[in-house]
Amino acid sequence: MAARDKFHIGEPEEVDLLTCPICLEAFDSDQRKPRSLQCLHTFCHGCLEDFSANKQTLECPTCRHETALPSQGVKGLPHNFWISNIVVASKPAPTTSGDRKEGEICKVHPEKEVIFLCDHCDVLVCSECVASTHRGHPMTLVSDVLQQKTAEVQNVVRSCQKHAMQCVEAIETIEKIEADLDAQRGEVVAKIIEAREAVVANIDVKERALRKEVEQIMMRNLRDSLTVSRDLYRLWIS
Repeated sequence: MAARDKFHIGEPEEVDLLTCPICLEAFDSDQRKPRSLQCLHTFCHGCLEDFSANKQTLECPTCRHETALPSQGVKGLPHNFWISNIVVASKPAPTTSGDRKEGEICKVHPEKEVIFLCDHCDVLVCSECVASTHRGHPMTLVSDVLQQKTAEVQNVVRSCQKHAMQCVEAIETIEKIEADLDAQRGEVVAKIIEAREAVVANIDVKERALRKEVEQIMMRNLRDSLTVSRDLYRLWIS
């Protein structure tokens, strides 16, 4: 059964960097821990466990590249710490019981939450900063900056995955060429051995023929010698 028939695999533009492409659940540090295959595609631990049941190799649900499972199974696959760190960084910072704010606090006005990035000064500022010390400076919403940086990170990840797949394909091509060369070498060696055996067999045949010819010549000479000796003996006694 094809991977996309067994699991729901979202298209690249539909899949959030921080969610598993199979179950579409957010990664975490437990059952949804992000783990990477040899092709660098990342899925949660739970889905890979289901997908690799009773298997020695695991076929990537996205690109179909096969990854050999280590002796520990899915637990032995590399943990994608990079994505885990982003998950941790994306969570709201813990607040005290008397603090209502979930965002970062302005260093100049502690009672205010930063909502802008001052493009001119490259610092996070609150609404009062915009109206005072940073009046007239170009501003960008923090949410927009976060969305932009997240998109940039996703683009980098996709680019890395693309280059990784190109490397994997190049390695597979090289391995195929090596296998073909080994096969060709085996064929050449087999032909050399066959030719040598044929030459040796031909020499053996010629050797036997020459031995037989030599024996025939010796027997003929022996008969001739006996005939001459017998004739001479007859002449001598007559």
